[in-house]
Amino acid sequence: MGKSTLSGPLMVGTIKEGASNNLGDAILSQELCFTIPASITTTVDADGQTSSTYNGADAAPFAAFGVAATNNFWLPANSDIVDIIIDVPTAIVGPTAANLTCGITAAGQDYVSTTNLMTGPVVRVRPTFTNAQLLAMMSVTTNTGFYAQLTGTVANFTAGVVYITVLYTQD
Repeated sequence: MGKSTLSGPLMVGTIKEGASNNLGDAILSQELCFTIPASITTTVDADGQTSSTYNGADAAPFAAFGVAATNNFWLPANSDIVDIIIDVPTAIVGPTAANLTCGITAAGQDYVSTTNLMTGPVVRVRPTFTNAQLLAMMSVTTNTGFYAQLTGTVANFTAGVVYITVLYTQD
C-alpha cells in the first residue's frame, strides 16, 4: 500500500457556512505492538534501516519477566491525543501480570498509568485517564515521543499480542 505525507494540519469541510464554521480536524492514528519474538518480521531496507513488524504494525518483542520491553513512535508537534486504545487480540500467556504504561519517556505514565493486561484472550482496554494525563494529551508540544512499556512478572511471556493505537489531531 502506498503512503503519502502532508506537512501541516489537515482540515476537512466545505467552508459553506463561513470562513471555518464547518471545518473539522482529521483524526490520525499510529500504532505499535508487542508480541513473542518468533512472530516478528524483521526487514532491512535499501538504506540499511532495520524495521520489525507484526501484521504491519511496528513491533517489539516481549522481554523476560521483570525486564521491560519498550516500543515508541513520534507524534507531530502541536498534536492533541484524542484517545489511546489497547487491544489484546491474542491472550497473553506466561506472566501473572503484564503491566503497561505509556508516556513521553520509556517508563513514563504521562498518558496511561500502570494497567495490567492479563484480563483475557480478546479484550479492548480503554484506560481511565487522570486530569494530569488528559491535560498532557491536549497539548503534545516539544515532547513528541510516545513510549509504551510492557513488563511481565513472575514468568516469561510465551504467547500473546498487544496493540496500542493512538488517535490524534494535528493543530
